[in-house]
Amino acid sequence: MAGAGRYIKGLISGLVQVNPNHEILILCNRDNSHVFNPLPHGFSKIGCSILTEARLTRIVWEQTYLPRLTKRLGIDLLHSTSFVAPFLLPCRSVVSVYDTLDFSRLSRLHPKVHRYYRSVLTPRSVKKADSIIAISESTRRDIVETFGIPEEKVAVTYLGVDHEVFRPVEDVRLKGGIKAKYGIHGDFILYVGKIQPQKNLTTLIRAFRELTMNAALSGYKLVISGNKGWAFDEVFATVKALRLENEITFTGYVSEEDLPLLYSAAKLFVYPSLYEGFGIPLLEAMACGTPVITSNISSLPEVVGDAGILVNPTDRDELAFAMQSVLKSGSLQREMKLKGLARARLFTWGETARRTLQVYEGTS
Repeated sequence: MAGAGRYIKGLISGLVQVNPNHEILILCNRDNSHVFNPLPHGFSKIGCSILTEARLTRIVWEQTYLPRLTKRLGIDLLHSTSFVAPFLLPCRSVVSVYDTLDFSRLSRLHPKVHRYYRSVLTPRSVKKADSIIAISESTRRDIVETFGIPEEKVAVTYLGVDHEVFRPVEDVRLKGGIKAKYGIHGDFILYVGKIQPQKNLTTLIRAFRELTMNAALSGYKLVISGNKGWAFDEVFATVKALRLENEITFTGYVSEEDLPLLYSAAKLFVYPSLYEGFGIPLLEAMACGTPVITSNISSLPEVVGDAGILVNPTDRDELAFAMQSVLKSGSLQREMKLKGLARARLFTWGETARRTLQVYEGTS
């Protein structure tokens, strides 16, 4: 249930809201069926059903099994939700592409197997698809430039946030309870996301070290929430080298049930990524009323608008200064909270679904 899983489940939730006049069939490998458990409320009302099949490798599932299945079921349009669609389809196709990281200067940050999969299959897939969905204008520009795709073939459907789940929690006892659950002592700065190179966590850790040199802010902790991705050893080595083991907490994966509490308990959310197709954690943090600082590159300015502080993610001093500025000013925190709440309300899964349906219906 990382970014792709949240997108898929959020899109389905949105389709429930907009009540399209279509029959929707979800096709998934059994290994991925957990994404749809539990199902969104009202799921059956739009004629949705789920078909899970035997465990197959991803490439066999996509390129061999799905074409036969779509023909047997008489499917009119297949939406492949993660970069690659089957090449030989008996129906129209839409493919979602979240980013072009594997084709950028940051490609070295991805495992070789990921780079191979996308570098071989994605270019062919996007050229053959009838329409492509990008999750931000930044990603749309990258797709057009990277793959030489006509602009009119790529549509943008921004992602959303579940405002019933992600909202401010004011109850002090609940916030204290979530801190106790994860062993967090005192006020803290939060990061949510995978632990991998493009997330730029070593710069965040060094900026945090600089921040705590200020006597007035020395009591703050840094909480890093999320699973290990790849090439994560440098992050833990940096913590050890700077002797910050007692100042930084790694929580591991945090459930959706706990996340709103964790966001609400944090004084500040920092997301200094070097590249993102969108950045769902930023929306979640703003929806919970937490001030946000993020990078001034790729899609991230599109998400936060003027509700957060944008910094050069490679400039440790700039990041540390931004964090200090927010933490030292109660009035700035209150202003950022109000702006963040207003900004987050612009992004809903219902709107994501509405735009996606326009792509489905406009694909010929």
